[in-house]
Parts: sequence; structure tokens; C-alpha cells
Amino acid sequence: MPQRAALAALACALLIGTTACAVADEPGGEPRSAPPAETADGSTAEPTAEPIFASDEEALAAAVEAYEAYSAASNRVANAGGEGSGGIARLVSPEFDEVVQEEFAALRDSGLRMSGDAIHFAPVLDSHEERNRVATVTVTFCRDVSGTRLLRPDGSDATPADRDLIQATNVVLTSVERDSATLIVSSARRVQDESNCQ
Repeated sequence: MPQRAALAALACALLIGTTACAVADEPGGEPRSAPPAETADGSTAEPTAEPIFASDEEALAAAVEAYEAYSAASNRVANAGGEGSGGIARLVSPEFDEVVQEEFAALRDSGLRMSGDAIHFAPVLDSHEERNRVATVTVTFCRDVSGTRLLRPDGSDATPADRDLIQATNVVLTSVERDSATLIVSSARRVQDESNCQ
């Protein structure tokens, strides 16, 4: 891959948000959820247990808290040139962790590092579903990377001049097995509708 393309890919993945450069065809996509419970006669029925989150507002608050933790950890690792990425595993699904680790491995191999922090704002709840004590919450965040730079080992600036400073990212979060009210990041994809980020 040409150096400029490689730098652009790293800048997009690490300064905008991991996997956020792949634009989703439909904002939100299909959230992951557990199958409905099966009754004794073979039919299916929705569970009648108490809800995990009492309201959409509560689900959104939990999602924002989980994504803030992931974003802060991702910023720290990117500022360290990809070192220490193992700590992110507890904040993401195993499938998404594989993607994250590949991105940070590429950063380590390149010798580049990020300076500054990407921030997110204006979260919008797209969906909130609960089945069999598994919550799936989909939120669109706006991400601002204007305060970040991509630096070479000698400290020179390698940030692509044509990067988008603000983008909308659709994030899917799901419950962890041990605690249904604790969410982790399962996916993050850039979306085309950025009207909420203006």
C-alpha cells in the first residue's frame, strides 16, 4: 500500500474511530439480539422479566458511559503508538476486539502515534432492544478529531490534510454476560447522515 494511502487509512481508523471509515449502507444496521424464549409447547414468547433499563433515556446514558470509556482507552493507546491495547478487551466484544487489535498493530508497525484526543458529542439513540436479559443499544455519535495529529517517530506531522474533522459514527453496544446493565462496544461504523453534527 502506498505510504499516503497507509497514512490515510491509519488516520481514518485511529483519529476518527476504529472501523469508522467503512460507511454503513443504512445508519444503525441490524442490531444483534438474543433469540426469543421458547415455551413448553414449542412456541415463542417474549420474556416477562423486569427490564434491564427502565427507559430509553437510561439505556442511552449507559451507552454513552460505555462508549466514553472505550473512547478514552482508545485515545490513550493511540497516543502511545498502539502500545497497551490489551486493556481495551474488557470494553468491547471479542469480535470487535479483533478489529481494534489489528488497527493498533498497524499503528505500532508504522511507528506512528496520535497526539491529542478525539472527542464525541451529540449522542442520538437509534434503537434500544431487550431480549432474554440481553440489551442491544444503538447510538449515533458525532466525533471531532480537530484536536488530534498523526506524528512520525521524529515528531514530524503525518496527518492527511484532507481528513474530515467531524463525522457521524454509529455504535452498537450490547450487554455483557455477567451483568445485563453493563454495556460493551460491539461495532462502530461511519454513517452518511451527519446532519446532527453540524
